Formats: sequence, C-alpha cells, structure tokens
Amino acid sequence: MPRIPPCPLPGVALRPAAALYFALGARHDQSETAGPAARWAAERLTEGDWRLITRRLAGARALGVASRGAAAFGVRVPAAQAESWRRGAMVADFRQTRLSAALGEALVTLGQAGIPSVLLKGAALASRVYPGGFLDRPMSDLDVLVTPDAAPVAYDALRRAGWNADPGPGRAAFYAAHHHLPPLSCPDSGALLELHRTALPPGHPFAWRDDPFWTGTETVQVAGVAALVPAVEELLLHAAVHFAWSHELRAVSWTAVRDIAVLAPEVDWDRAAALADERRAGTCLYWAARLARRLGHADVPAGALGEIRPPRSRATRVMLERHFVLDLAPPGPPVSTARLRRTCWMLALSPQASGHGAARPWAAGGARAVAAASGTAGAPERPAAGRGRRLFQRLLREVRRGPRWLAWGRAVIIGG
Repeated sequence: MPRIPPCPLPGVALRPAAALYFALGARHDQSETAGPAARWAAERLTEGDWRLITRRLAGARALGVASRGAAAFGVRVPAAQAESWRRGAMVADFRQTRLSAALGEALVTLGQAGIPSVLLKGAALASRVYPGGFLDRPMSDLDVLVTPDAAPVAYDALRRAGWNADPGPGRAAFYAAHHHLPPLSCPDSGALLELHRTALPPGHPFAWRDDPFWTGTETVQVAGVAALVPAVEELLLHAAVHFAWSHELRAVSWTAVRDIAVLAPEVDWDRAAALADERRAGTCLYWAARLARRLGHADVPAGALGEIRPPRSRATRVMLERHFVLDLAPPGPPVSTARLRRTCWMLALSPQASGHGAARPWAAGGARAVAAASGTAGAPERPAAGRGRRLFQRLLREVRRGPRWLAWGRAVIIGG
C-alpha cells in the first residue's frame, strides 16, 4: 500500500492524523479518493492522534459530519472515542437544527417588514449545495445580506421581534464602520445572526461589488421559508476570499476546504476564474481551490487553476503548498511564526502584482495599511532602548528552535 493514496497535486505527504481530519469532511460520494485516504489514515493513528482529531472536530462543531463521514468511508472509530463522538454528534446536530429554525424566524420577520435579503456563507451553502442541509454544514453564526439603506430598518425589525443585541463596551464605533451590524441573538435558541450591509469588510483591496449577489439568485427553503442565495460562482469566490484573505489561509481551513469541495462539481470554473481575475481575487481563488484539492479531495479542474495562478515558478508554488499544508494540518507545523506565515502568504497571494496595494488582512482588514499608504497614518516607532537586547533574545530563541526549523525546511523543500 502506498504511503498515502495518490493526490492530484504534488506536495508533502500528509501524516495520518491530518489525512483523516480532512478526509472525513469530504463528499461522501468521493469514495475513490477520500475513502481510501480515510481508511489508510485510520489504521495508522495512535490513541493520541484520535484524541487530537476529536478535539479538532469538536472545536469545529463537526463531530456530526465526521461521524457520518466515518460511516460512509468504512472507518471504525475506536471504542475509547466512540461515545465521545456519539454525544458530540448529537449536540452538533441539535445545534444545527436550532440554527436553521432561528434563520427561518429571522427570514419571516424580514419578509413581513418588506425587506429583501440574501443568505451568505454557511447559511447559503447549507441551504443550496449541501445534501444534508444545515446538519451537513457546521457554522458559528448566520450571515444575511441586506442593502445598506435597509440595514437599520432590518435591524430594528429583528429587535422588535425579540432578537437581542449586545455589541459590548466600546464596540459601537467599530460596528458603525464594519460590514455587518452588531450580532443579534435569537431569543429562543441564542443563535447568532450577523446582518451584513456589504459582503466584505472595510479596507479590502478587491474590485468587488455586491450587485451580483442580488442577480442570478436562486430560491431555496429554510425551515419552510423561502430564501434567496447567490449563484454558486459567487458563493465560491466569496468563500475563497474569506479563507485566503480574511483568514490568511489559516483559520476555518476545515470548513473552507470542505465548502470548495462541495461547490466544485456545480461551478462553471471558467466563469469563476474570469470573475476572480476581474475582481483582483485570482490568487485568493487559486490557493483556496488548490488547498481544497490537496486536502479535501475537491474535484477542481487543473486548467482552471492555470488561468489564475500567481506569478511564481512551479517550484515556489509547490514549496508554498507544502508550507500551507504543514501549517493547516494537525498535529501542527514543525515551526510556525507570524513573520514566517506572513512572508509565505505574501509570496502566495502576490498582493502587489494582484493590485492590492498596501492593504493587508492583518492591518484591520487593510484599513490601516491603506491609510498609511495615503499618508494619513503612520506606524509607531519602537523605542531604541533595549533593541539590542531584544534582538539577542530573539536570535537565541531561534537557535534553540534550530531542529524544528530544519524539519520545516526538509518538509517544504524536499517534501518528506
């Protein structure tokens, strides 16, 4: 048996814990790739690996999905973890059912107030592309888009219907300029809803308009209530930007990889690549789709990635892929620092070549960087006193981590 089932892209061989973690989120009809990967990995896991995966899946509210994935792919969960998975799956599925019901209530309220709305992110994907609906798509909150002019009216309508708002101390100014209003909690279930004025946060560098979210929509049913969702290409591009830009190709990786894998068969990839190029989001879509193909067995056409790949050599792209796989997949990277992650992110996303200017996701969604580039703000200077001591301490710390750096370099450069 090979070390890991054949993968459509070159890259570092996944450790068993990582292979199973992502394979359990793959489409259940992908038995030719995800199934063998899951079974191969499960046979090689230690007790500690199973505990790690259980914690990761529980943190992602995904034990219900993982339990069904294990059953579909013929993976036996050890007795020591089986009861934890069973209880976690029940809790996760119950929570998802309550989210669906809460969204239905919100849609009824908005409809009665005459306010058009479009579902975003997890709510849209669960309603449109996941066969099992909300049970198949874990999420932390519900995202609904309304027009900027209608947002205050919609917010007030939900408040009058009993939804609670608590932006927290000192957060009013933040939400006044943010792309969504302060989260609302359902009075019955406590489910959180974010009412969006725009799809992307302020300071983003993309040539993005929300108009396409309102055209080409499809009608779906949520808890027996009609709702609108954007076209699948819009859902794909929004998911890619959310993962690659807002979360810097790190957070929400299990969900993002899975979303793209589920969307892939329905997407017109030529149209998606053209939209991404037009909106300066080509590198975002490239890396999100490539990692989904690598980790989540997504059926992404190779030609589609070629149209939007960043201006880097093939060797550089392969090494960057290996770095991202190491950084995303449990049990974690040999070494990981903010400076290293951001350097690799800059190489991958090519923000200057992509037309992103000075905007960066770690600078308040790009807002501070844009202000600095325009001369309206500046970075604070660090005091000179103690600079030599800090440099020496940092150098000493990195020397001590030398073996971990060597392990990272071997995995990224050689692939082993």
